[in-house]
Amino acid sequence: MVNYSGDKTLLWRDRQGRVKINGTDTVSQNMTLTAGWRDPNVIITYTVTFNSNGGSSVPPQTVPSGGGVTWPTVPTLSDYTFVDWYRDADLITLWDFGDSVTGNMTLYAGWLYNDDIDSGYGGDN
Repeated sequence: MVNYSGDKTLLWRDRQGRVKINGTDTVSQNMTLTAGWRDPNVIITYTVTFNSNGGSSVPPQTVPSGGGVTWPTVPTLSDYTFVDWYRDADLITLWDFGDSVTGNMTLYAGWLYNDDIDSGYGGDN
């Protein structure tokens, strides 16, 4: 049992400092956690970086923990059409702008070459 006298919130962190468990999480393996205390009046924020993969620069966003990413200005890239933002550099998983931010992250721009669009390649036609 961990006790603290004062106006703080208990957080359990792993060895990398990431918050790992709250009152509803289930532990399914052995892990080492460290108790930490957070002032509830301090807002934790994360940085969301946009990698435009060769396109125009998109400024990062500072987002409160659990908050959402605002759709940024669409980047441009000569001879390409912007497709969407992806969670991963391999452009496999689309980012859902309804999802919550739980740590610093990078979103990656997906592009389709315009000649592919003109020829019908890459479309559903």
